[in-house]
Amino acid sequence: TPIAAGLLAALFVTVIGNLDGAIQLIQSVWGSVVFGEPFVAFDFWRSSRMLPELEDIDPSVFTFWLSDRQVLSPDAFCLSGLRTDNTCPDIAHHITEFPFFSFLFGDLHAHVIVMPFALLVLGLGLAFMVGLKAATKRWVIGVIPFFALALGSLWTINSWDYPSYLLLMLAMLSIGAHLMVGRANHNERLWTFIGVSTSTVLLSIFFFLPFHLGYETFGTLLEVAKWQTPLTAYLSIHGLFVFLILSFLIYINRRPLKTIILILVSLPTRTKKPSTHLPACSFKIAWEAVVMPLMLILIAYLAATGYWTAAILTALIGLAAMAVREEFGKLDNRSGYILFPTTIAAFAFLVGVGVEFVRVGDDIGRMNTLFKFYLEGWILMALASAIGLWYLVKRAPFHSIKLAPSRRLLVLGLLGKTFWLTLLAILGISTLIYT
Repeated sequence: TPIAAGLLAALFVTVIGNLDGAIQLIQSVWGSVVFGEPFVAFDFWRSSRMLPELEDIDPSVFTFWLSDRQVLSPDAFCLSGLRTDNTCPDIAHHITEFPFFSFLFGDLHAHVIVMPFALLVLGLGLAFMVGLKAATKRWVIGVIPFFALALGSLWTINSWDYPSYLLLMLAMLSIGAHLMVGRANHNERLWTFIGVSTSTVLLSIFFFLPFHLGYETFGTLLEVAKWQTPLTAYLSIHGLFVFLILSFLIYINRRPLKTIILILVSLPTRTKKPSTHLPACSFKIAWEAVVMPLMLILIAYLAATGYWTAAILTALIGLAAMAVREEFGKLDNRSGYILFPTTIAAFAFLVGVGVEFVRVGDDIGRMNTLFKFYLEGWILMALASAIGLWYLVKRAPFHSIKLAPSRRLLVLGLLGKTFWLTLLAILGISTLIYT
């Protein structure tokens, strides 16, 4: 039942940790068994500092957005010591807390207080996403003030969250308006989106007007980030979530992915005569044929410049966009509930890409930028993962293995099922070691 998805979401958001608990356990066991070292006590603090100290990356012609390093005199003071080219390393420290660590640490700061309000905004956003298609004007007018009140509270509690959830809210409202197909024409859907989003944003500021009249910011708003997150570190933090969301997106995209694979496989042998062996959905490939090469070029460019985390997350965003398009092509009563986890997962990946290139001005390196936005990503990915896992179990894609047309496919299916469930169990248990 959907209640199971809700309980699973609560577990993922508030209870589990990152994979560092399992990493520490493996390292201690290995050192004890292989080298005879004493078993190392568990370091709860280390799990909140998963990224090492990083130096600013060396600019090149391919990373044109990075400014050149400042060359100093050989006798200039540099806390970490001058490099051989007389430049001073810009060292960035990072905080990678997750909710349970903050609870355990008793860290009742803004990033903890804002969590229930952020979840409230997501809940109301989901209500609009799935409810606009059948909602009355009275319902919409009645709910908007509560949506605006919840959204506006984010700025007053933890201002880092307001811009992110504002953009996410606009994305969810646009999808909710699109789902009104069949009930409203294009102009009506457009004006519904404009009306609801504009009134929500304006009210979110108006309700807290005394706060905004006395609110001041200092320094620059945004600056270019000069550090790259190691892919291994990102996966050590979000490994379970990435695995579940990737599985969910692959399942949602199984038809277009199958079409793409068949076309790629048939390219060397195809003649001018149109193939009659492609599935019925092959006419949909036009969109992917235009966008996919651009996405692949961007991913390759990011990887070539050392931004491996951004490259992988961009690929996942591409899969999410493909899932949205696939669902738009077959809208039904369950579309909103598929588009919700897809949208919030894509936005979480987008946040992960963003901190690779931008930091909030006057930050200490990008310590707080990564800290605050990774917490946002944790909540979004946790919810998307819980819904995705529930959906995969409910749809039971592995049950169709028994219907495989040949013994070879049956064996391959069983091996794939065993591998997937084993990996899920390993990752799931690993996230619970910390707690």
